[in-house]
Amino acid sequence: MSTTSLIFHDDAAQAMQQACKAASLTFAQDSRAMAADVLSTVHDWVEGSESRVSHDQHLDKLTDHARTISDVLKAASSSVDRVRTLAHETETKNVAILD
Repeated sequence: MSTTSLIFHDDAAQAMQQACKAASLTFAQDSRAMAADVLSTVHDWVEGSESRVSHDQHLDKLTDHARTISDVLKAASSSVDRVRTLAHETETKNVAILD
């Protein structure tokens, strides 16, 4: 018999999963709102001007990075969900072995 054990707290994992999912949604919404706010401040800049082109390029990069962060948070939520599923399956098998 093994002397090692694993204690898995499903409620804590579920809270982590929900927090990652909520953070992903909030971050995505907030970054879109920020981009819209920024665009509203430069709407009268001349399209094609050096400063406007530079601004638009940087805003595009920021938007891409924000999307990446949101995607990573979604992936973290999915990964925690997978861990929860595996932990439940493992616990079920262990109980079956003990019976």
